[in-house]
Amino acid sequence: MYKIAIKRQAPSAAYILLPVNPAELIVKVRGVNTGYDLLEVGAVVVPQGAGLRSFSISSLFPDGRESHNYVGFIENLLVRKAPARLIVTDADGGGSSRLDLNVAVVIDRFDYRERGGEPGAIFYDLDLLEYRDYSGEVIR
Repeated sequence: MYKIAIKRQAPSAAYILLPVNPAELIVKVRGVNTGYDLLEVGAVVVPQGAGLRSFSISSLFPDGRESHNYVGFIENLLVRKAPARLIVTDADGGGSSRLDLNVAVVIDRFDYRERGGEPGAIFYDLDLLEYRDYSGEVIR
């Protein structure tokens, strides 16, 4: 069993712990490849390494006032345009998990909805994209 948290970067470091684990956590890693057409050879591809990982979560925030707090937290991250951290840990502490993560991410997409017959519960789809700091280093 996993615990999944989304944490703001410093200075506040506030976080939410997802109350309901998704049925699956989808991690996508794409290769960054460049293709060329060479005379007398044809199409070739030059591998450039791994691209940014993406993470997809679909689940729900159960009925209650807290549901809107979760939505507000995620929307605030999107509006702030700042990276957060996706933290996935093995809740049982058995150490056998292959999916322990602590990675900087930005929100790529956040869709949510209420369904008839389930008042107060908010169902959502959340896509996160790995964030790599690209700021220059100050040399003195």
